[in-house]
Amino acid sequence: LDVIPYLFFRHYHLRHWKRLLRHPSANAETVAQLIAVARADAILTISQQSAIDIRRVFHRRDVTACLIRLKDVDRQAPVAPRDQFVYVGGVDFRKKVDVLLEGFARFVRDHPDYRLVLVGSNYAALQPQIDALALGDRVVLTGYVDHDTKFRILSESRAMVYPSLYEGYGMAIAEGFQAGIPVIAGFGGSQAEVGGRGARLINPSSAEDIATAMTEMLDPATRAEWVEQGQEQLERLTDPAIETMLIDYFAEQGRLARQRS
Repeated sequence: LDVIPYLFFRHYHLRHWKRLLRHPSANAETVAQLIAVARADAILTISQQSAIDIRRVFHRRDVTACLIRLKDVDRQAPVAPRDQFVYVGGVDFRKKVDVLLEGFARFVRDHPDYRLVLVGSNYAALQPQIDALALGDRVVLTGYVDHDTKFRILSESRAMVYPSLYEGYGMAIAEGFQAGIPVIAGFGGSQAEVGGRGARLINPSSAEDIATAMTEMLDPATRAEWVEQGQEQLERLTDPAIETMLIDYFAEQGRLARQRS
C-alpha cells in the first residue's frame, strides 16, 4: 500500500482518482488494499516513518517497522571522481528536481566545469528550466540506462544528490552507498532513518542548501569522510540481524493468531 497519495492529497488526488477511473483494475486493487488494511490483525512496514504515517492516516495502532535487509552486492571499487554530480529518481513534485537544478545553477557559478547527470527517462519536461537557467550541456539527460551503466555513472560521480521531500524508504540513498560515493539527501520521510549518519542531509526546498552541500564535497577530506560514513551505514542496512528480526516478528504473529483461534 502506497501511503504517499494520502499524505500529499492536494498534489496527488486528481491524478490518483483519474487513474482509477481509467483503469478499473487499479480501482479494484486500491479498494482491496484498503480492505486489507482495515481487516489486518497487524501491519508490517519498511521504516519507522512509514509506520508513523500508516498509524496516522489509517488510524491503526498495531503497525511495526522493520527495515528491509539490502542484498549484499559487489561494491564498486573506489575511483577518482569526475567533475559531476548525479541524480537518480525520476520527476515528481516530491523529488524537488526543480530545486536541484536551481541549486546546481548556483554551484556552477563558481565551478563551471561541473556537470549534473540525471539518470533515467522522463526528464524532457525539465528542458525549459534548464534553458532558463542557462545550464546548457552542463546538465546531462542520460535516458534509460541498464543497471550496470547506472552504477558506473554513480561510482564516477563526486556525490549523489537526492533532494526528495519525502520517501517511504529511499532506495536511491542505499544505491549511492553501494556505489561508494557520498549521498546528499533530503531530510523528509525515512531518509534520515535510511541514510543514518552516512548521508549529508539538506533542506530539499532550499537551492542554497543544495549548493552548499555540493561545494563541501569538493574538499577531498570531507568527501572521504562522507564515503566512510556511508559505508558504515551500508553495513547496518545489510546486517543479517534484520532477517532475524523479521523471522521473530512472524513467529510472534503466528503465536498471537493461535491464541485468537
